[in-house]
Amino acid sequence: SALFDAPVRILLPDDNRRLRPAGNDSRAANDPPMDERELGVATWAFEHAHPAGKYTDTLPTALAQHVPMQTANGTVGVLSIGLRDRLSTQQSDLLSGLASQTALAVEREQLDEAAKKRSVLEESERLSKTLLNLISHELRTPVTAITGAASSLTEPDIDRDPVSRLALQRSIQASAGRLNQLIENLLDMTRLESGTLHLNADWTDVTDLIHAVRERAADELAGHEFIVDTEPGLPLVRMDVSLMEQVLYNLLRNAALYTPAGTRVRLNALREGDELVLAVMDRGPGIPDAELPRAFDKFRRGGNAGNGLGLGLSICKGLVEAHRGSIVAENRSGGGLRVVIRLPIEPMPEIPEGKDE
Repeated sequence: SALFDAPVRILLPDDNRRLRPAGNDSRAANDPPMDERELGVATWAFEHAHPAGKYTDTLPTALAQHVPMQTANGTVGVLSIGLRDRLSTQQSDLLSGLASQTALAVEREQLDEAAKKRSVLEESERLSKTLLNLISHELRTPVTAITGAASSLTEPDIDRDPVSRLALQRSIQASAGRLNQLIENLLDMTRLESGTLHLNADWTDVTDLIHAVRERAADELAGHEFIVDTEPGLPLVRMDVSLMEQVLYNLLRNAALYTPAGTRVRLNALREGDELVLAVMDRGPGIPDAELPRAFDKFRRGGNAGNGLGLGLSICKGLVEAHRGSIVAENRSGGGLRVVIRLPIEPMPEIPEGKDE
């Protein structure tokens, strides 16, 4: 545009091979006018790979000259320039060279975009296969246990063995709980990724939250020494209490599943500046240092992945970040894992005088 003292517009084909202006709408005032007639001239240049419009032998009454942008692989678009005067031979060669250089730049962008789309598609297909394989495996385990236990309960001799009958009933209950947890994790991940998760935030007493989580995780932690350490005088914190309870339950469940029986699991709650800090600590195997940066990735298996699908920690991360908080995992000196959650503490709104809380 500066070289020729003329407005310039780049036209690129859309998915239907119809030319569309490229770039920001804010630049439209400096671009050549582009009505349907002018667009038709540009389309002719694109389809025939030959210049058309003003100062050419094809449709010379157009308001701009439309130069096809060509590479060895074909025409990638059109450079439209609102020339005021006829170009010299040297200027025409310069314009053709600029169109060719622009075509190469556009082609590189298109190739990069195509490569990214292929990569995304391949990753999506890989994740779909991984998810299908993992779900089929994870569903099969509790379903097989439930089916086997239910079948055993129908045996005639089982009524005479109350201990075995109780063990089978507990097996069904535990497997059903595992199945329900799997479904809840999949639903939570779907809501997080689809953007349909909405917080029902309210002022929450952290002590009440921890008490609820402690009761919910009682069965999972029955074989461990569970210690809760809550700093006195913690302020109320705005959060969706049910979602944050799910986060802490996932972490405590991880600690119970992936640490030896009898080891200590600790839940701490304290205030640091304008943040509430919740930490779940165990004395299990931890996570290899090289894998710590990927601890919250979806479908991460092994270590403290959360469950067979590797969704537990990933869901925790999504729910915590929805609260404008952060979550990190780190190995403890002496062995074990520490998962630390930080949530912002907002100032309580002032209550007008004469009104009840």
